[in-house]
Amino acid sequence: MIILLDLGNTRIKIGWIVKNNKKIYREKEVIIFNNNDYLSIRKWIFSLTKKPTHIFGSNVAGNAIGKIINNEFKKIGCNIHWLVPSYKKYKLLNKYLTPSQLGTDRWCSMLGIVNKLSVPHPPLLIISFGTATTIDSIDAINNFIGGLIIPGINTMKISLNKATNLPIICQSNILNFPKNTNQAISSGIIFSHSGTIIRQWINMIEQFHEPPTIYVTGGLWPEIKKELITQFKIINKLFNKNIKIIYKERAVLDGLYIIAEKYI
Repeated sequence: MIILLDLGNTRIKIGWIVKNNKKIYREKEVIIFNNNDYLSIRKWIFSLTKKPTHIFGSNVAGNAIGKIINNEFKKIGCNIHWLVPSYKKYKLLNKYLTPSQLGTDRWCSMLGIVNKLSVPHPPLLIISFGTATTIDSIDAINNFIGGLIIPGINTMKISLNKATNLPIICQSNILNFPKNTNQAISSGIIFSHSGTIIRQWINMIEQFHEPPTIYVTGGLWPEIKKELITQFKIINKLFNKNIKIIYKERAVLDGLYIIAEKYI
C-alpha cells in the first residue's frame, strides 16, 4: 500500500494505491481533513490495516505542519517523502526560473494531466480554486511556460473583512448590477476571478493561435462554475471558439500517483 498526501493550505487530501492479484487499484473516494485536525488524522492513520510501504506527499502548507503530519506517520514506522518540483519529470518540462520554487501542488496537477495526453495537443490552461487560485499555462509539447497566482475566493472575502469593516459574507447571488453589500462582494470576487481567467485564456490564444483546453480543479470550483461557463458560452457564441472545460476532482493526487506508481 502506498499513501498519497495532498497537504494544502487549508485541507489535507489523502489517497492511496494498492496492488491485488497483479492489478493496481486507487482510492474510490478521497479522505479529507482540515490540515490542523491532527486528532482525526491520527485516528485515520491508526485505523490502517496494513503499514504503507511508501508515502508520497505534496506540501504547500509549510514545514511546520508537514513535520507534524510526518510525526504522526512515524508512530507507525513510516516517513513521508515530500516531493520537490524539478526541471524535468516524465512528460513535463518546468520552465519556472527556479524550478524547485514552483508550488508542489501545481506541479503535481500538471504532471497528472499531461501524462495522460499525447503530444502535440492543444495548449492547456490548468486552474485550481483553493486558498489561492492558480492559473498555469502549458504549451502543445508539455512545456510549463508560467502561471498566475491570485487570492482565492474565500481568501478575498477574509482579506476584505480584515482591511475594512465589511462583513465576511456567505455566498450571495451573482449579479451584473448588485443592489446590496453581500451581492456586491460576491459578484465582485467572482467577476475578478473570471476576468483574470478569461484574460489569460486570451493570452494563450495570442501566444499559440488556438484556444487552450481548460482543466479546473479545487474545492471552490463550484462557487465560480456557473459564472465561468456562462462567460465562455458568450465568448463561443461571439467568436466561434471551441472552448473545452474539463473538471479534475483529484488533480494533485493524480500527479502523485504518476510518481508513486513504479514503487507499487
